[in-house]
Amino acid sequence: MVNRLLTDHRLGLLAITLVAAFLRLWSLETSQYQYDDEMIAVITTRLVRDGVWPPGVPSSPYVMNGPTAPYVMAIPRLFTDSYLGMVTFVSAINVASVPLFYLFVRSVSGVRAGLLAALLLAVNPWLVADSRRLWLNSLVGPTAVLFLWAANWALRSGRLRAWAFAGVSLAISALLHLGDLANVLAALGVVPFIRRVGWSRLVAGMATFALLMSPWVVNSFLPDLRTSGVAENRGGLPYDWSSLDRAALLVTGVGYQALVGQGARIVNAEAPPFRAIDVLARALAAAGWCWLLWRVWVERNRNVARSATFLVSALMVAIPILALQIILNRGIVVPNWWYFFNIVPPLLLGIGDLVTRLPSRIGQAGRAACLLIAGAQLLLAAPFLLTQHEFWPRGFYGVPWKYLDEMVTEVRLRARADDAFVIVGGVEDQDWRQGERITSLVRPDYPRIRNFDGLDGLMLRRDASKLLYVTTNDEHVMTRLLADQIGARQVFEQRLPGSGWTRRIFQATPAMVEQWAGERLDTLTLQPSEGLPAPPDAVSSVQQARGSPTITYTRAQIFRPGVVGEGYQLALQWQFDAEPPEAVMSEYVFVSNGTEVHREQHIAYPAGYWQRGDWLDTQILNVFTLPESFQARGNMSVQIRNFGVISGRPVGEIVTLPLRLRGP
Repeated sequence: MVNRLLTDHRLGLLAITLVAAFLRLWSLETSQYQYDDEMIAVITTRLVRDGVWPPGVPSSPYVMNGPTAPYVMAIPRLFTDSYLGMVTFVSAINVASVPLFYLFVRSVSGVRAGLLAALLLAVNPWLVADSRRLWLNSLVGPTAVLFLWAANWALRSGRLRAWAFAGVSLAISALLHLGDLANVLAALGVVPFIRRVGWSRLVAGMATFALLMSPWVVNSFLPDLRTSGVAENRGGLPYDWSSLDRAALLVTGVGYQALVGQGARIVNAEAPPFRAIDVLARALAAAGWCWLLWRVWVERNRNVARSATFLVSALMVAIPILALQIILNRGIVVPNWWYFFNIVPPLLLGIGDLVTRLPSRIGQAGRAACLLIAGAQLLLAAPFLLTQHEFWPRGFYGVPWKYLDEMVTEVRLRARADDAFVIVGGVEDQDWRQGERITSLVRPDYPRIRNFDGLDGLMLRRDASKLLYVTTNDEHVMTRLLADQIGARQVFEQRLPGSGWTRRIFQATPAMVEQWAGERLDTLTLQPSEGLPAPPDAVSSVQQARGSPTITYTRAQIFRPGVVGEGYQLALQWQFDAEPPEAVMSEYVFVSNGTEVHREQHIAYPAGYWQRGDWLDTQILNVFTLPESFQARGNMSVQIRNFGVISGRPVGEIVTLPLRLRGP
């Protein structure tokens, strides 16, 4: 009885599935929420709540992916609007793909191969880490498994309904990600066996596939293809086969470390013995793919279903590598590792079949190698899971959802209580786009919120009696002004475990900002030569400066080191006098005694983060930190040239502002 239980493949499959579930479902409240996750969540919400059927999901090559991801995510969204609930659903799908993969491999290669392949799929670091979020790539592995299982079922059973479902599974995969269109070409691997498969069965599968694909192809794919420029040769990188290297990377154990940098503090996946184990994994993957081709030939007469399955699997690996290498060398897109998730299941099929069919001693060594690889990858999951609650500004992961949700909840409560206008700093990429995520989550329930890049100052709204500032980086000028200069009241602090990155909420009023600027900056007298009235707070204090027909500068000052921060700093207060036609870039040219001493550029108007009409009640207080080499001497002035970011057209005339040094 005991021996039977120990050798029962069902117990082995149960144990493997439990491992897969633990790795994918552990501490999901720390899963990340970045731009791609938000995009899927928003598209899905519009589908469920507003009935807006998406034509697809945007992609970097400007050709939309298919709509599989939002359609799948609509299932949990019907019952909950919780991000954690939707992520759990995605993770559960990935867990379910493990026993389904076992069933597929077992039907082709036997029980032992099925268990080994399922184990390698269950512990694969790349698939584990990326199944714990909402982006569409988290479904690539499961849809590839579904297609392989359905195709093999159709080939074995010969039933029309099985072939129809194979067509459905192929469409689901192809409509998920552009990279999965390779599966369509790989499916042609059944054509050499058409006489023994039968035309009627193939037509049934093709018909269901075409029926599901045609709306996206006609309404989205073909129009996007014509306008995207994907077919252009943009002169990419030298021919270096980097796509092959990226593809082989997905069977190694460095996935966790590549995604989340803090894991290396506990166990370094790139150090011995893991480096040697990764070489072994790559070698087994390459040998397994070659073995698939050999098995196609060997089984061509004995077992058509098995031979066709092996050919489709081999093509699912080869076609993406070749296609993405061509795309790379045409300069269209860099073949990132997530483009190759689709090839992991067929590679693991090749490994499982290879090590269970080789002669005894060689086969035993191969199976031992598989267990060694799986054990190493399982070990490397420990630092990943133990540090999930931490945030380090490196790697591929963003701020854990737990902390983002806590911050968003706090902002909503305080904004409503004070009827305040919310201004969120930190929209730079190096700040992990934290500000954008906070704003996008708060805005649906509280529209009086805007982003502002707090790196060089802050924004104030004159249409609000109270302001709520959210800072996401203590090194930004916005945080230093609020905490040390203006006298704003800090009401919330969130220190992220790990790096200690701190996010804060401050309460302030427009009058507090105006008072600080009025006491420390010289007020400019603007000559209304462009037909614009002088600002009501302008007084004769310095010398006349010409105003722009779109931007009016009201105050200016240059601070010596130590006033606001280290180094010299240029402080400007300004406002728009009309709706900017596009994002505006400002070039600042510093002149001392008639000689240019420094110049730099900054975005003045981040059009992507504001709404039409915001110019009417918005003022900007910029404090630019100048380089260490900058020295202010003699009579100083700054010339400001404003121009459109996209068009390059001038916005107003060149403005010359006198500068007076302030500080010790």
